[in-house]
Amino acid sequence: MKTKKINTVNLALMGIFTALIIILTFTPIGMITVGTLFTITTVHIPVIIGGIVLGPRFGTALGAIMGFACEIRAAVFPVSITDPLFINPIISVIPRILLGFVAAGVFYLLAKYFQKTVGKVFAIGLSALLGTATNTIFVLGALAIIYPVKSGLSWAFASILFTNFLFEALAAIILSVPISLALFYTQKRLVKYN
Repeated sequence: MKTKKINTVNLALMGIFTALIIILTFTPIGMITVGTLFTITTVHIPVIIGGIVLGPRFGTALGAIMGFACEIRAAVFPVSITDPLFINPIISVIPRILLGFVAAGVFYLLAKYFQKTVGKVFAIGLSALLGTATNTIFVLGALAIIYPVKSGLSWAFASILFTNFLFEALAAIILSVPISLALFYTQKRLVKYN
């Protein structure tokens, strides 16, 4: 009976994370446009938290949902001049799938060694950092391979995107740690009392 209950809890959390991803993708809260050139995203945070709390399978699925939502947004509601580049699923979907998988995988590898709360905080923080880095590296790599630009422009572009990465990683770490810990605690209580 406990296995069925935790599956129900996981499915409910999956639905909540999916709703958050869709809301963040299609509102200014999740895609903060800086000028007309760049967008700082917070949409990756539910993917990271979902992967950490629910595991690699759910993290990968949440990453795919984020990728397809971002692709639809780029096609239907382009805001910055770089949005049309994200219509390509190699740029918009694959890096997001890897984001969910890496964040979950890193956490589950580290969680074996860090059982105490302090260790979990470290594992969650590192998972958020590496998940965000995976997303940024694969998006930039795909952009550089598919749409090459002159070297001077690419260095300027990369430096601005690195600044975006710092803000995105910091937001992911700050939000992922307390939310993930609270969800772990809630999951334990739901299984214990039902």
